[in-house]
Amino acid sequence: MAEGPNETEYPTTTKRMRMGTDPNPRITEFLTKWDDFQLFQLTKFYWDRLEQAIEEGVDGVSSLLTYEKIFNGKEHRKVSELTDKGNRAESSNLLLSLVMEKGSRARRVMWESFVDSASWGPKVG
Repeated sequence: MAEGPNETEYPTTTKRMRMGTDPNPRITEFLTKWDDFQLFQLTKFYWDRLEQAIEEGVDGVSSLLTYEKIFNGKEHRKVSELTDKGNRAESSNLLLSLVMEKGSRARRVMWESFVDSASWGPKVG
């Protein structure tokens, strides 16, 4: 079985994106080919950049992770409270820390949320 864990372990994420709602097929293909350890390394390597990049969308990512039953209500509230108080940098740092603590599925859902949000930006060309 050359297929990675993505097909069976994460049916609500990667598979959903390949069923006609994929805003960026190249990035989705990239995510499906990378294994969990590679995504772990990618997240650690880009930690500082990710922390800055998700400051504006931290509530949305946290909500998605809660919807996917990765975060519980208390974790989501803590992230949201920091954002509501204007501590976006702290909030995004907490979100990333929780994602790393929660494991590979959390990281995959987070990265896939970035692909989804990329389709919201301005279209070029």
